[in-house]
Amino acid sequence: MVFLALGSSFPSLMNGFAFDDLPVIVQDGRIHELQNPWHFFTQPYWGPPAPPALYRPLTSLAFGLQWKLGGGSALLYHAVNVVLYCVVCLAVYHLAVALLGAMAGWWSAALFAVHPVHTEAVANSVGQSELWSGLLVILAVLFYVRARAGGELGARDIMVLALLYLAACCFKEHAIILPALLVIVELIPCRSSLSTTLWRRDLRSLWCALAVVAVCFWAAHAIVLGNLAGDRPNWTFWGMTLRDRLYTMLAIVPEWLRLLLLPARLKVEYLPQEIHRAYVFGTPQLLGALMAAGIGALAVVAARQIPVFTFGAAWTAATLLPVSNVIVPSGVVLAERTLFLPSIGALMAAGALLLWIAGQKETPSVLRRRLMTAAGVAVLAAGLARSVVRQPVWRSTQTFHDQLLLDAPDSYRAHWIRGQRLLAAHDAAEGEKELARALELFPDDPRLLAEVADRYRGSNRCAEAINLYRHSLEIDGRSYLRRRLIGCLVRLDRLAEAQQEVGEALAGREPGARQDSALVTRALTSRVKPPD
Repeated sequence: MVFLALGSSFPSLMNGFAFDDLPVIVQDGRIHELQNPWHFFTQPYWGPPAPPALYRPLTSLAFGLQWKLGGGSALLYHAVNVVLYCVVCLAVYHLAVALLGAMAGWWSAALFAVHPVHTEAVANSVGQSELWSGLLVILAVLFYVRARAGGELGARDIMVLALLYLAACCFKEHAIILPALLVIVELIPCRSSLSTTLWRRDLRSLWCALAVVAVCFWAAHAIVLGNLAGDRPNWTFWGMTLRDRLYTMLAIVPEWLRLLLLPARLKVEYLPQEIHRAYVFGTPQLLGALMAAGIGALAVVAARQIPVFTFGAAWTAATLLPVSNVIVPSGVVLAERTLFLPSIGALMAAGALLLWIAGQKETPSVLRRRLMTAAGVAVLAAGLARSVVRQPVWRSTQTFHDQLLLDAPDSYRAHWIRGQRLLAAHDAAEGEKELARALELFPDDPRLLAEVADRYRGSNRCAEAINLYRHSLEIDGRSYLRRRLIGCLVRLDRLAEAQQEVGEALAGREPGARQDSALVTRALTSRVKPPD
């Protein structure tokens, strides 16, 4: 198992820092100082100038320790990722064997070890949050299975599970679903001798302990970030109702299944128009609903004869729930790194179903067994090769951006980034065409709107910038956007509109509102456009 995990992940050792690694690790001075490590528990994951978002104190602490030990080298981060991935694969192996038996458990864990969808979590330094959190969640479930098979839970068992839960949450908020996974284990006993009584005295104590951990973690999370959500919703969901989000995510169900079971084609990002916002129930939504309902119905029917299939399907559903965008919109619509934990359940469910199908026939002949083994080896080899080829995508920000346009040619961000690169190369005409194409594909990202508007303003094209600033303000509401809008309105002598914007800024006590008011007053007095 370790060799398979190493084989699929070792090319990442040649990667540097790329994409999110830069703001989170390289450019965040908080990570570079370890004089008072407890400060990480009072700070958001994203440092300034980004607004407070996400609360992952143990991930930040781990990054800080690696920066200190490695002298800022990317190699140590990637080496830690590879080691963590090998340990995670071993933990998955032990959990799969406990539920499926030696042979089927080995194959499920082997497929997990070479699964190409894991490359984003392993190849990118910031993917450590997925690895640490996933490892602790798996260990907690495995510990629970073994402890419950041995009888009642003792005080020590409950304490261990509570500590694993707290640590997992502090690496990544996604781990908050651990109690749901333990309930699934309890209700779907699989190969263990667990009862299905959720309210025995020892289990009541466990649920209370986990509830206390969840409440304390989320309270700290809310205090540090100043809100309960923790992350700004993806701009894709701007202006969308719960029904609209549900329609959009139903169309993504087939993509989830494809990535979990047949991940031949991978993408570094899934954004409009690679994915589409949906406002009506159409064919894609019907297909997604039928797939979800079909798997759910099969899981219910199979609960007695193939309990591990039911367990795997329930595990997958529970671990997808935090990023389903149905209860609340999250920071991603779809990301391969968020499928790290769900893939465990999907592979166990697939393994259990194949094992059951094979058991329905007479004892296979030697030839059939050899053919089945050869097919399994071929799948492992294909997964291993795809993972190895995929790892270098995160070698640098340059390689990431190059791959973005190849993976997702209809993604607005692919064209946005290409436009930025063309402008940096002093190709203004082509760069602006790419930015315009990005706006055409998705006109609701306030950062893109502001960037294009700034470019127009800087080249004395304020008439084109005004509507972009207004739409960006409507979505994001940041004060600096209003200040730039006011400046453009004054330049064009549209002073009545500028006065209205100043009134909004003063009412909201926005920074710089008084200076903008003075600017408009001077312009009204002189009716002369201020110099640039």
